[in-house]
Amino acid sequence: MTIEQKNVAVIERLGKFDRILESGLQFKLPFIENIAYKHSLKEEVHDIPNQHAITKDNVKVQIATVLYYKIIDAKKASYEINEPIQAVSFLAQTYMRSQIGLLELDRTFEERDNLNIQVKLQLNKVCNEWGIEVLRHEIKDIQPPPQIKRSMELQAEAERVKRSKVLHSEGERTSKVNVAEGYK
Repeated sequence: MTIEQKNVAVIERLGKFDRILESGLQFKLPFIENIAYKHSLKEEVHDIPNQHAITKDNVKVQIATVLYYKIIDAKKASYEINEPIQAVSFLAQTYMRSQIGLLELDRTFEERDNLNIQVKLQLNKVCNEWGIEVLRHEIKDIQPPPQIKRSMELQAEAERVKRSKVLHSEGERTSKVNVAEGYK
């Protein structure tokens, strides 16, 4: 049998773990040995379903995230947990909700990078026991409720108008000072 590059096969002999076959031409005993699991050792991407979280100031936001991981120990990934990728996904959702709960809505947008790092660190503490390494955790989008989004847009518009008026008044003041100095 041939195992493709960056792939491994977990071999069981009479129902018990025997060995891991690396890429290349490999042999196994028919009827006595079987391939129990196959794993890719490449970096993989898992799109985590959208989830709801509540911020510290009680605003319900919807978060879209993506997880980059790879299997570093095929034996652990096969025998330490059932459905390892699903488990990592659930853990990522749980950790993300808990991290969002520590921040107010305005801070969640500013702290995206820090949130990603914190979730990745917490995931790796557990996932290394499962033979999986989380390489990156990325927040794709944070969506506040429509009414909150609208008030944020109004606030941003008011801030732009305020800056415009301040700049305009400073320009007029400078102009009057220059005219007065010219008369002087």
